[in-house]
Amino acid sequence: MSDETRRLEEMARSYKPTINIARAPGPMAPAFFLALGWFFLAWAGVALLHQAPALAANNWAAPGVLGLMHLYTLGFLTMTMSGLLYQWIPVVFDRPPVEPVMAWSQGILYTIGVTLLVAGMRGAGAGWMAAGGTVTAAALVWLTWLDARRVLTSPRRPDALTALILAALAGLNLTWLWGLTMAFGFSLGRPAPYYVLGLHISTALVAWVATLVMGVELKLVPMFTMARVEGQRVAGPPVLAWAGLFLFWLAGEVPALLNAAAGLWMLAALWTGRQLWTIGRSGRAPAFDRVLVGVIAGWVLWFLAALALPADPALAVELMFGGALLFILGYQSRILPFIAAVALARRMPGPPQKAFFIARQLGPAQGAVVSTILGTLLVLALGWGVTAGSISAVRLAGALVLLLLAAHIGSLAGAAWVGYRGGRPQTGGRPD
Repeated sequence: MSDETRRLEEMARSYKPTINIARAPGPMAPAFFLALGWFFLAWAGVALLHQAPALAANNWAAPGVLGLMHLYTLGFLTMTMSGLLYQWIPVVFDRPPVEPVMAWSQGILYTIGVTLLVAGMRGAGAGWMAAGGTVTAAALVWLTWLDARRVLTSPRRPDALTALILAALAGLNLTWLWGLTMAFGFSLGRPAPYYVLGLHISTALVAWVATLVMGVELKLVPMFTMARVEGQRVAGPPVLAWAGLFLFWLAGEVPALLNAAAGLWMLAALWTGRQLWTIGRSGRAPAFDRVLVGVIAGWVLWFLAALALPADPALAVELMFGGALLFILGYQSRILPFIAAVALARRMPGPPQKAFFIARQLGPAQGAVVSTILGTLLVLALGWGVTAGSISAVRLAGALVLLLLAAHIGSLAGAAWVGYRGGRPQTGGRPD
């Protein structure tokens, strides 16, 4: 046994984690979802290049634009978040992981549903859209059942994290209910009222995406910054976010409530960003985790989106999409190295919690900064293209999507190479 391996084992034995790394699934099922998410993001980037004239003209109802948005929201965001939940829930809630055949089957069914839905939106016909929506909904109900039963049967004492994960899964199902209502309305020649579209989009972004991100942050950020969350009012931001969502739902009947909803969302974004900064600065890690720069930038975009909402709802949605992109890519820069570290730790002697110390050194900090810069430029280009009617700016945004994805995957490739080839990174401080 080398000195480095012996030191790693001693550090791992002295560390008492608050999660059960032994419950982590094998890397293939989560990687399957993440790879599919990257594929759909690349597809969305190409679609953005083709749909630039429609977007520059603010033709959000164009079939290609509808397909583009669902390639991003369903194909990238939800696909990626599903894979991360398959990896994350067993470890945090101390439950057996989903059986690989179940995870793969659910992912394949979901991919089929999203593909049919997008094809229907892009002109294949309303029947395809309804069929795709139905298959997608079935796959999401399956995902909810697989994840929720593990959370509900966890030996872990229920807390704010438990509530947030269950609320996010509820938000996911509310989202597809609104969406399926519209899909069947189109297929029957009876389009749903316009306000249903607002319900669908707001529920997807707030009840599903933002709620899940807030929940994951409660564990992920303290773990990698070696900090604690005691003293932070972690329930505050999600309560404000959901209160704003309820007001937004009612704004169709009482338009004045839209400003109140936007105000609550601004407070939620500011509060969350401040909490992340405080936790990151108070941790015992050797340096500030640069991944948090991207995540905090994402919350800044959400603040700006809420600010823009009353005057320009389309711009607000675009800013929220950009913020969600920074959330996902930022946390991927931590979770994917952790998956690789778990695989490496299982091939080494000693307790599995050594993966904490390995993962700290596998994270591509510089890559996270590059992703943040490119993602911010993407949002600026798309925002300018949509507000100023610039086709070239929208096409630049499409090119930046592809460049950002290539840079992100490239920055993670080194971590995966080290993990799977048995590299021995230098160990750092103890996580908390």
